[in-house]
Parts: sequence; C-alpha cells; structure tokens
Amino acid sequence: MNRKRTIALTGAALLVTLALIERATNSVALVPANVIAVNSIVPDAGPDKWQVVFEMSDRNEYTADVVTTRPLLNAGDPICVRQHDRSWAATKFTVTSETSCWDGAITPLRAPD
Repeated sequence: MNRKRTIALTGAALLVTLALIERATNSVALVPANVIAVNSIVPDAGPDKWQVVFEMSDRNEYTADVVTTRPLLNAGDPICVRQHDRSWAATKFTVTSETSCWDGAITPLRAPD
C-alpha cells in the first residue's frame, strides 16, 4: 500500500474505534425536572436563541441545550429532560415533550396535574 492509503485507513480505524467507545460508555436517561426560566439569547447576527434553565430533584440548577424555537414553557412547569452522560465530555441535557418520566416518580418537584 502507498503512504496516503495507509494514513486514510488508520484514520478511518481510529474514528470507528472512538465511535465504539462512545457507544459503550454513553448513557441516556429521561428524568423529571421543573422549569426555572426560559432565557432569550440574542446573538449578534442570526435568529434568536432560547435556553431553558431547570432544576432536578437534587435541587441544583441545570441548563438545557440552546434551541432556535422558543419553548412554550413557564417557570414552574414540570418537564422531562433527556440526560446524556458521556465519559469524555460534560453531561448534556435536552428538553423533551415526553411526560412518561413522571410516572411513579418520587421527587420533591412539582409534578404535572
């Protein structure tokens, strides 16, 4: 094989190895939370962005990923958050429209009516 092909195959093998490690060490959980605030982030150029601040049952505040569509949420609303625990990066939170995380949940948070 020539040198370029060897480098390309080595790079592809490295990417596949990293993807397999990520898949093996990544965990995703659906957890209940209450909205604290929905903040507007006005960038210098481009569309407005929105960020949801929420608290989970440990009473700590967390921030969800930035979205470009304003969430129809108010302070105190019960929500379900998808929590992505990753071994190589900070925990990531994504607000979902699901409500199944509240079924049978024992938490000090305000549950949906």
